[in-house]
Amino acid sequence: MTSYSRSAARIWLALSLLAFAASPAIAAVPTTSSVEGVLTSAGGGAAADGSYDLTFAVYDGKAASSAAWQEGPVKVTVAGGRFAYQLGATKPLDSQALAALKAPWFGVKVGADPELPRQPLNSVAYAQVSSALSCTGCVTGAQLATGAISAAKVGFNYAGAATKGGAALDLACTGCVSVAELKFDANVDLGSFSLKAKNGTFTGDVAASTITATAFVGDGSKLSGIKIPTGECKVAGEVVKGINPDGSLKCVKSVDPSALPKDGLNEISNNLLSNQFVDTISASTPNVAIPDNQGTEAVSNLTFPNLGDAQDFELSVHVESTDLSTLAITVLPPDDKKVGWTLCDPCGVKDAKVLKATYGVKAKPKTGDIGAWIDKNPQGLWNLKVKDTSFCILQAPGNAKYCDPIKKTDGWIATWSIKIQTLSNQKVQANGDLYVTGKLKGNAVGNGAGQVPTNNAAVSKGLFAELAGNNWKQCSWHNLNSGLDEGVVVKCPYVKNYDSTALRLVWNGTLRSSYGVNGQCKEWYFTIDGQECSKPAAVEGVKYSYVAGGSWVDLHQVHTIEGICSQAGGAINKGTRNIEFRIRNCAGYSANDGYTGWNSTSRIIIQELPMGQ
Repeated sequence: MTSYSRSAARIWLALSLLAFAASPAIAAVPTTSSVEGVLTSAGGGAAADGSYDLTFAVYDGKAASSAAWQEGPVKVTVAGGRFAYQLGATKPLDSQALAALKAPWFGVKVGADPELPRQPLNSVAYAQVSSALSCTGCVTGAQLATGAISAAKVGFNYAGAATKGGAALDLACTGCVSVAELKFDANVDLGSFSLKAKNGTFTGDVAASTITATAFVGDGSKLSGIKIPTGECKVAGEVVKGINPDGSLKCVKSVDPSALPKDGLNEISNNLLSNQFVDTISASTPNVAIPDNQGTEAVSNLTFPNLGDAQDFELSVHVESTDLSTLAITVLPPDDKKVGWTLCDPCGVKDAKVLKATYGVKAKPKTGDIGAWIDKNPQGLWNLKVKDTSFCILQAPGNAKYCDPIKKTDGWIATWSIKIQTLSNQKVQANGDLYVTGKLKGNAVGNGAGQVPTNNAAVSKGLFAELAGNNWKQCSWHNLNSGLDEGVVVKCPYVKNYDSTALRLVWNGTLRSSYGVNGQCKEWYFTIDGQECSKPAAVEGVKYSYVAGGSWVDLHQVHTIEGICSQAGGAINKGTRNIEFRIRNCAGYSANDGYTGWNSTSRIIIQELPMGQ
């Protein structure tokens, strides 16, 4: 059924309830009476075609609380806003009940909406009471002279011309008069109603306060009241951008920087220039052991530098354990050191062992709003906590790698990182070769006079190599004397200026493997943001101590470990990178004593280089 709102309902009714009197000599009065009406929308147009549930009722008085007769709801078809129905079709009209009414009013309901305003029954409809008339010797029409009864003596309105009996004030009629017989000799006033037609032809003027149309056909040459802007911009170098509300031209400079979006540099440079940057900062310490159901949490820290406000924000974690279903992971941002976000709890199905997940605006954590960091600076200390709530079983398949009953640990936080996209107002990245015809000037690079001279127009890799090669750093320690046998010996933070460059990593200082035991081996190596160099190869070196015929070894010797790294678990992005020098046991050798930087100066040298061949 088509729905219909009472606030949009209007109804026009034409009622005909037994428009004749009855006598015992005439057949029984019909128990039905026709009703016609029009349903319109709040805008005045016809209601949508369809089937509507209507309920009809007759009341004794306008404000009567109960109906003397009621029928419905009944299905009534509406077409073009019009409908017709036989009252009494399902519940016969009761003539005696109608005759007893002092002031009959007629009501209609549409669907479940409240009843529409009631209308009084006119005399034609009220003729239904004739079924109760007792008549003896009634006068027939044959006994009346022509014109014997005037309009003043007739108790009901009837159709007729103004000069022949009065106006038809309540005519119920469908198709009574052919269109060919109609001719209006005065204005037709529909009041608050609308005229609905498929087409209309007018030979004179059309006057309206508002005209709405889906299409206008014609050249519009005679339309009036329309302001068509003309002319040109008055200031040299300006162009028309639009039209102001008053019809005047809106002019702007032909190249208007203020009209460009702040992140539109790549669009206007064919993606050759960009001031949008993506930076990823990883945890400073990888492989943090997770306590095995000890009531405490594994904690890994990440210090995010001041890179600007985030346009996009992602947090990635890599955790391994014997059973992810017993883990809960929480992250504490710099501005929240108590509640934080629950990334997952549980963090996987039973016996699942590796979690690699990324959380952001779309892939939301279990609790917390990562999107709240959009347009904010995530600078500061971030904490990631992992809690295990069940003891691991060493003998279960695949658990030996993670379960350590002696150290009471179950797996580790392999690494985690935060990646943001920023919009910079301080730097620009060129994604292709850079060509200049003059001198490249700046405060950060140059030959001492604040400029880099060029000898030809094609300055690309050569200039880039000079700029990148000048970005070097040295970290040094005097008498480092580190007896650490496994883990991070020293750190040297480094700011990388470009994405598509490599890093030269150098260690120089004393190293020793084994103490008092002959034939032992230690390995020293570099990591970048917790990841060992993966391309072109690891930057590492080993020291094997063996003295023929000896049993006691304690040799401190100066060694240099050097290499080039272009990838470490992925691309090495520009920004602050955590460079670490680490120590571990050589593959195939048991744990033994190592020593770094004995009673001398040790140093790490880092240099940014262009990609090689």
